[in-house]
This record gives sequence, C-alpha cells and structure tokens, in this order.
Amino acid sequence: MITTGFIKNPSLAAKLVLSFISSPHEPLVEFARYVFYMHHAFHDFCNDPFFWNPLIRSHSHGENICKFAKKGLTPSHIGVILHDSHGIAQVKSVTGSKILRILKAHRLAPEISKDLYHLIKKVVYIRKHLERNKKDKDSKFKLILVESRIHRLAHYYKKTKKLPPVWK
Repeated sequence: MITTGFIKNPSLAAKLVLSFISSPHEPLVEFARYVFYMHHAFHDFCNDPFFWNPLIRSHSHGENICKFAKKGLTPSHIGVILHDSHGIAQVKSVTGSKILRILKAHRLAPEISKDLYHLIKKVVYIRKHLERNKKDKDSKFKLILVESRIHRLAHYYKKTKKLPPVWK
C-alpha cells in the first residue's frame, strides 16, 4: 500500500511517498522518501523554437524518415537512428503518426511486413546450413516448422489484403 502526500512548499517540486515493505519472514516496515519532479528537463525544451511549432518539427522529421527509407533502411532501423542521433524517443509523439504510416503516405513502405521478412531470412539461413550439413535432422525439422509458419502468416496477409493473392 502506497500513500502519498504533497509537501506544503510547492517550490520544492517534490512529493512525499510513504511506502511499505514486507517480507514473509519480517514485520511490515514503513519508510518515507522524496520523489523530485524533473521540471528542469521541460525548461530545456522551451528554448528550442522547433518545440513550439509542431508543423516544422513534424515536417523536417518526415523528410528525414523518407530519406532513410530511400537508402533502404527498415522502419525499425529508422527508429533506432532517430533515437540515437536525433534524440527522438518516440516518433509518434513528435510527428503525430508512426514511421510505417509516414512511409505508407509517401509510398515508401516495404512490400512485406517485418515478421514475414525475418521468417524468410531465417529459412534462407537454415537452407544454407543444410547445404553444408546434410545429415542435420534437427535443422530439417526446424526448417519445416518455419516454412509452415511462413505459409500461415502469408495466408493471413492474403486474407487481410496486405499481400497480393498470387504471392508465394
């Protein structure tokens, strides 16, 4: 059980949290701690002109996303690059839409989904392995399982019209 109470001085910007810790072999212990809010992080963003104009912000990041997609990067790789180099944790919070939807709007989305792509990649890797190791029975069995997973997923995507009906 956690009960909270605010400190009377609001300039401290902290919250008093009373927590209870218990263990099966020990009695109930109560302790108090202060949790400080991070108001200073918000003030750093206030000085940035792009923070206050979401149209400029979203447009420039949309161009970056399209530029990365034209280089052949997947949406997940684009998200990692934007997170690491541009400091964008969630693209949706900045632009208002997800990376894949931005790519679909610009007609740059990948033809097959990420999960189907990785399953096909896994099958190619297993087949290369089986060319070198023909007696590996376990890999043959795993290949059958992964291929059946691909067929089930492809059937679903054909039914929902995310793949063309003649895709194999």
